[in-house]
Amino acid sequence: MGNSVNSEIQRLKSKIAALEQLLEVYEKSVLEQTDKLYEEITERKRTEEIVRESEEKFRAISTSAKDAIIMMDNDGKISFWNEAAEKIFSYTSQEAVNKELHPLIVPQRYFEAFRKGFIKFKITGEGPVIGRTQELMALNKDGSEFPVELSLSALKIKNKWCALGILRDITERKQAEEKLNNALKERDASMNNLKHLMEFSTTMRDETQEKVLVTNVSKALKRQFNPDILAVLLIDSETKMLDIPVIEPPMAIEKFIKDEVIFNPLLCRAINTGQEVFAKDINEGICCTCIRNVVDTGASICIPLTGGGSTFGVVILIKKEMGYWDEEQYKLMLGYIEIATSSFTRSRLLESTRRASITDPLTGVYNRRFFDEMLEKQIAFAKRHNQQISLLIMDIDHFKIFNDTYGHMVGDRILQKLTKTVKEIIRSSDMLSRYGGEEFSIIMPSADIAEALNKAEAIRKHVESNCSEAAISGESHKITISIGVASFPGHGADFDSLLSTADNALYKAKKSGRNRVEKP
Repeated sequence: MGNSVNSEIQRLKSKIAALEQLLEVYEKSVLEQTDKLYEEITERKRTEEIVRESEEKFRAISTSAKDAIIMMDNDGKISFWNEAAEKIFSYTSQEAVNKELHPLIVPQRYFEAFRKGFIKFKITGEGPVIGRTQELMALNKDGSEFPVELSLSALKIKNKWCALGILRDITERKQAEEKLNNALKERDASMNNLKHLMEFSTTMRDETQEKVLVTNVSKALKRQFNPDILAVLLIDSETKMLDIPVIEPPMAIEKFIKDEVIFNPLLCRAINTGQEVFAKDINEGICCTCIRNVVDTGASICIPLTGGGSTFGVVILIKKEMGYWDEEQYKLMLGYIEIATSSFTRSRLLESTRRASITDPLTGVYNRRFFDEMLEKQIAFAKRHNQQISLLIMDIDHFKIFNDTYGHMVGDRILQKLTKTVKEIIRSSDMLSRYGGEEFSIIMPSADIAEALNKAEAIRKHVESNCSEAAISGESHKITISIGVASFPGHGADFDSLLSTADNALYKAKKSGRNRVEKP
């Protein structure tokens, strides 16, 4: 009995020892699991803190950012919308989140490209605009479009691809760029205009012939200002009437310029006042009084040519299109006309000086200096081209007696009447000169002796019939002339011999009774 009790006690002690050992192992395991769990909880808290800090940072960044930050989920809907997006697109976060992004803020013309690219993006997170910055138009809540700069990135959230876009409103930048581009274009246009103006100035400066100047002006104005109608009007220095060397496109003068203005240029407002007349709208503005109504709508510009203290012409430009010429182009026109005016004035001054040096001041015909130079040149030309020249020398019959009887003033009038009468009948190619005193000469290019004799006889008869002087009231005196004719090369192969032969023929006519024509 005692042994069995002891055995049971021993068995119980062994179980207790085993249980204690097992408890020790369990306690150790529990402590290890507790430590591990504590570490995991601590790590999770740390992670949550990091995530919370990251979220706070992202929220702070997205809230303070001036650019719109928008996230689109895998279904194409808006999952994030910051305050800048609210300001830029005028939608609140409540209005935007969970709405389809593209119908909300993207113009419809981009939808097809988005649809094609979005199918691939949902699967791969790739697309033609991912990772790029581009400029495109966006849609505001009010329906208006505005330019934005878009940077697009792909994010994978819960194993699904999402897109994060950062959008910047670049309206002000685009406006600044447009202003800069316009300024650059204006600068380039100004430089180009200046270049053409300088080229025009050089062309005009080197030219002295008025006909060539007119051509240069019309070409430059057509190229630079593209008028539908262009005309250059000049006042003839002798007749004081309007001469119109240029009308483009060609048309009858009377269809463009009023008849009364042609005969009296001062009826032209621009010529009369010396001021430009710019009618931006020909139906409402003040047009120049010289032009007829040749177009139904558009603008007209009349700019006077004024130099040397007087106005000697006007340039007219007409455009059928309203508003085609602005103030800058108008100012540029004035620059062209100013250069042209200077060139015309210089040309006319040179021509006036040249004519003064070769013109007889009393009669207005060429003087002896011109005669000598021209006869030498005509003989040289005739030699080179195997042509003939005829020379007429004429003298007013009994001029000295008439001059001594009635005085030099009457004598001067006779000389003036004679030259006017002779010019009525000679050819345009013939050159009438005052040879000396009451003697005059006519060089007839390409005329043989027979033609010259016929012309001389016609001149003599025309003078006898049409030239007279009323020296004393009620008393009229006929004027007659004697003419000597000689031809190159038959009557003289050089200047001296031809002139001497013609002089001898004149002496023969005077000796034979005057009022007649003689040849050697």
